[in-house]
Amino acid sequence: VMVHDTIPLDHPHLASSGQPARFADMISVAGGADLLLCPSHAARTALQAHLPADAPPTAVAPLGVAVPGADAAALPAPLAALAEGPFFLALGTVEPRKNIGFLLDLWEGAARGGDPLPPLIVAGARGWAEPALFARLSAVPGVHWAPGLPDGAVAQLLARARALLHPSLAEGFGLPPAEAAALGVPVLANPLPSLREVLGEYPVYAAVADAYAWTGAIRMLGGGGPATRRTPPHLPTWAAHFAAARAAIAALPGTEGDRQAACSG
Repeated sequence: VMVHDTIPLDHPHLASSGQPARFADMISVAGGADLLLCPSHAARTALQAHLPADAPPTAVAPLGVAVPGADAAALPAPLAALAEGPFFLALGTVEPRKNIGFLLDLWEGAARGGDPLPPLIVAGARGWAEPALFARLSAVPGVHWAPGLPDGAVAQLLARARALLHPSLAEGFGLPPAEAAALGVPVLANPLPSLREVLGEYPVYAAVADAYAWTGAIRMLGGGGPATRRTPPHLPTWAAHFAAARAAIAALPGTEGDRQAACSG
């Protein structure tokens, strides 16, 4: 069984009603598996805290990160026009743990102070959240919500953004910042354990408790001149993911790999 994260159990206040209980039931069922796979050591550590002493073994198989294929033609005209100038991108389902409200506070505060930030595009489907959050997405100056974009359009925005903004409060892996890093796009992120594990020191890290640091970093990244691009870090591949999964399966007692190892010994 692949367990991506245990966020509903670790952060129930970030989950929808009933989700923690349903997730606990799923973890209980997963306890009958022969092996539990996780996408990061951070996710594995969190999972082990919820498992009984006789739980199945756990292993880490990081998700593969591929360079997204951009498609300029898939981008709606209003967004294509925005993408001609400096802008920032937030990517992910709009739900409390993604902390989009924090970015709205930054953009709203800058506009109220008479020194607006460059445009922010929020590319993500409508998740569960209070209706007020979705109302703000359509009302805060300089913020543009773009749900339902095809992958090629999202990749085009990612390739042209000044930076990916990722104030998420919890992640099992962190695929959007990893995809940004694969393109050399700067990343400004909350310093979560999984992000440090996958991306090391590639992102600019700033705790979301420090709104001043975030605003300063955004202004620096959005300054004049061409967009900055960086050398991508070493990122896991899908080939490595499946190799790690196969190795973990082969190491289980009674598997073909285990019998072959015993015979060769």
